[in-house]
Amino acid sequence: MIAILALFATGFAPSQSSEAVLLRRNFVVGEIDTYSESSTYSSVSGEPPEDSRFEKKTARKVTIRTKEFDKVNNLATVEFKYFDIVEKSGDDLPSGGPKEYSMFALLNSRNQATSVKSEGLADSSRKTLENSMLNLLSSFQFPENSVKIGDTWQVKYPTTTETFDGEQSLQGKLTKISDIKGKKIAEVVVSGKVDTASTIRFSVADSVNQPPPMRMVGVSENVLVFEFEVVSGKLISLKNSNVSDLNMEMPNGEKSPTKSRFVSELRLDSPK
Repeated sequence: MIAILALFATGFAPSQSSEAVLLRRNFVVGEIDTYSESSTYSSVSGEPPEDSRFEKKTARKVTIRTKEFDKVNNLATVEFKYFDIVEKSGDDLPSGGPKEYSMFALLNSRNQATSVKSEGLADSSRKTLENSMLNLLSSFQFPENSVKIGDTWQVKYPTTTETFDGEQSLQGKLTKISDIKGKKIAEVVVSGKVDTASTIRFSVADSVNQPPPMRMVGVSENVLVFEFEVVSGKLISLKNSNVSDLNMEMPNGEKSPTKSRFVSELRLDSPK
């Protein structure tokens, strides 16, 4: 009882409304929102007793800025700028990744991403990270029609040579709408399994004798929980969990099993 009273005292009230809502993103050119993100990636590769383990923890800031909006084509250019990046792996050692970079995405009012381009990333990782960003943004796409609490819809991933060999999809579900400090906040859960096939490229100083790329193929299970403002479509928070069971295909034809887990949380610093 005390916990319930505390929720209402902070301005939170669960909504039981069965009214259908049309979920859309209203872009405001020049608007900037700042988020904090933390994540952990862990993996086990190979077979015991010769298996190898890896873990990397990352903390960073993210600003999301609407740079341009084309009203005729309903397309916004949105910048995702990552900075204050702190990465640690292994024995608590800092990694050699970038300290700051940006992703520029084309999004429509349903939050459907058509392309992602980056600035500040090395060529060896740029394409893979751009496609990973495209997939993440595609997870947060609104349904075509109005939905009620409990309704589901198909969330399609784009087909890319770097991450998927064919079209993949998850299921989106509107799980609740709450009144928080006078604003309606919706929660959407996107979940499901996909067959994944990612390309791993290595870069060495010798530009002539570059090692061949390798493929990671297998199954990935995903659960993403989004919170956002119903009226504006602005993202409030994202919790992301991904568990993958993969095989690394070596250039010589051999395969090395890899199991990995990625969890992250992104939250708006100062909701207005």
